[in-house]
Amino acid sequence: MTESLKSVRILHNLLVVVCAAIIIFAAAPDRDRSYSKAEHEIANYSRLSYNDYLQYLYSLPVQYERNERHQVIEMLRQRGYRVADNVSFVVPMWANPLNIGGSLGTFCKLVVQEQTITLAHVVQDYPGPLRPLDSSEAALKPVSQGIVTAIFLGSGPNIVPTPKFQLLNGNPTGFPNPSSLVLSIRRQDGEQILSSLRVAYISGKSETGYFGKDWLKTLGYASHMIEGNGCLPDSLQIYPELAGMQPGDALRYLASQREAEKKNDLELSSLRIDSATVGWTAPIILGLLLVFFISHLRHLRFLLKESASAKDYPWVGLFADRVGAVIAYSTIVAMPILSEFLLAIRVATVSPAIRYCAPILIIGLSIWAMIEVRGLRKIINY
Repeated sequence: MTESLKSVRILHNLLVVVCAAIIIFAAAPDRDRSYSKAEHEIANYSRLSYNDYLQYLYSLPVQYERNERHQVIEMLRQRGYRVADNVSFVVPMWANPLNIGGSLGTFCKLVVQEQTITLAHVVQDYPGPLRPLDSSEAALKPVSQGIVTAIFLGSGPNIVPTPKFQLLNGNPTGFPNPSSLVLSIRRQDGEQILSSLRVAYISGKSETGYFGKDWLKTLGYASHMIEGNGCLPDSLQIYPELAGMQPGDALRYLASQREAEKKNDLELSSLRIDSATVGWTAPIILGLLLVFFISHLRHLRFLLKESASAKDYPWVGLFADRVGAVIAYSTIVAMPILSEFLLAIRVATVSPAIRYCAPILIIGLSIWAMIEVRGLRKIINY
């Protein structure tokens, strides 16, 4: 009898310890998940491209570019140039740099601020006859008869005609004034040539807005990087020490921190359960413990029917007062159920079958154990 009572008490105490350990584990901050979210966000930041940002900016002032296109085409036609109806037209744009790909802190500081974009604007053509640059000024071929198929406004004669993107202290830089107008001309014999013409232009229309934030919101993988007035909520706002780091350095830092920290595993007595498997191993251990506890309770009930009372044995399940009964039932029913539900919420990576079936199993076994304890208390006239 005494040995059976002792076994029941030990199993009950062990059940309380296991449930408490599971509850503490489930309620503790999930540092591993925090590191994973930060690494995922930084990896998405690495995907950002300044060229994509510029393309987004180019899509904004469409009407302005259309007006500029009309002005330049009319200027060329007045000078006798034949311009194709579908001529392509490139206007240089200046924009604040966002430090994309640079340190996380600098990028966030710039992207949440207002940015200014400025488009080049032709004020007048070059004084005197519109002429090609001579050989001392340009390496491009002279203008020949043909159809203008592409216009690049503001590109230098010795530069591949691409837009420049700089804005220093609010003033566009990168193009001299007056600059050149580069024309791509298709001659009658089919040859495509580039010719440079002198044009005078100044900075034109400027627009100010939160272009960086608006651009990120258009990208599915980057839309979450902006949260209110903050930036990179899962990485920089959680780990501010990443501010001065490049993406690669930040990822290496997070990896080292993850390894340096003690793994957030579940430890039951001398048994350590890896956090990656705790979602299904903890319910198994808890379920087996309840099964053994129920088995010992049933065996004890049969012994009590044939022998003396066990009222004097120091186990809370047999205490005569209401407080003892409440403690016994809460630790046998409430704690296992609570620990399993918290664990199911914390570990969302287990299969749906385990996630939904394990709580049902624990509820059933806990109620069964409570019924067995009530049967014991009735036998000894409680």
